[in-house]
Amino acid sequence: MAQSWIPKVIKKRVCTTFVEDTSSNGARCQCGCPREIHDSTATGDNFEAMTVTKWDSQQHSSEYPTDAFGELEFAGAGRRLSHFLRLSCDTPPQVIYNLMTDHWGLPIPNLVVSVVGGVGHEKIEPWVRNILRKGLVRAAQSTGAWILTGGLRESVSRCVGEAVRDHGAVASAVSQKKVIAIGVAPWGLVHNRQQLVNPQGSFPARYYAQKATNDIRCLDNSCQAFLLVDNGSVDQQGGETIFQANLEDFISHQRTGIRGSGNIEIPVLCILISGKACMLERLDMSLKKTTPWLVFPGSGPAADFIRDLLDDPLAEIPSSLAADAVAVKGVNTEFCERVYEKVRKHFSAEADLEKLVDSVSS
Repeated sequence: MAQSWIPKVIKKRVCTTFVEDTSSNGARCQCGCPREIHDSTATGDNFEAMTVTKWDSQQHSSEYPTDAFGELEFAGAGRRLSHFLRLSCDTPPQVIYNLMTDHWGLPIPNLVVSVVGGVGHEKIEPWVRNILRKGLVRAAQSTGAWILTGGLRESVSRCVGEAVRDHGAVASAVSQKKVIAIGVAPWGLVHNRQQLVNPQGSFPARYYAQKATNDIRCLDNSCQAFLLVDNGSVDQQGGETIFQANLEDFISHQRTGIRGSGNIEIPVLCILISGKACMLERLDMSLKKTTPWLVFPGSGPAADFIRDLLDDPLAEIPSSLAADAVAVKGVNTEFCERVYEKVRKHFSAEADLEKLVDSVSS
């Protein structure tokens, strides 16, 4: 399939300013790449590099034509092909949505469920696995849904993948086409990602997955498509966060039906399962775009923290006090103290609890 236009429109990101990771004794940039990977311009003794203390994707990386796109075949997993694309984190979501529906041929969804939360080897409770298997996938089949996952064989995304595979093993061909799993993962975290690189596109690329360990994060073969979001960093979580939130928001304003001919906008629901402290920023970002969330209390730190926060009687100031500035200030002070205790309870390993409390309280 000719997709030679893709590199002209869709870009990747490459670090262009070496910002020293002080823990590496000058051997590594904060982007995660070794010093020798950077070109001479990035590692030069320029004033900006000398004064910068924290690497930032927007300031310290640049866009170049993408060099990884097409179809991939999982070695040893049959002949089914999955679409994939390496894309800059700044790529407009409408470009990707049109690519998936017009060029990849994915059916326009009647529902989008975005499952986020636990990463790495975070344990997922058996009851959560049962809900994903018996509830999420069945609901997706009955409506004709896209399920957005982390795309890697780890934690929550692995559980979603297993549920999708179990469904595919017993479902008819028609039913299988109604459940579309799309992996949205950070390009720099994908193990064996060099197998996907080909500036002319791969049709297909042959991908060898390995058993997951703390250092190995492979793509999950349950996904029909992969959006590998590139912010210029390597071996770091979170580069896909803003793009995914923007994609969810864009889809929520599109219409169902063939070529968007339906009468209703596509419902989008985010599900939070477990999760670390960084998930709070992700949740806040989506809520500001009015994307609804379903939280699984009892599943792990972030979800449990949200439950505790919403259950707190001071989470909402009573209307009887709303006009009393002194009373409101007193309530806010007490609430912040209680937030601190909840943060310490659920995220005790976080390095900067005060900063996290300020973020939550705001």
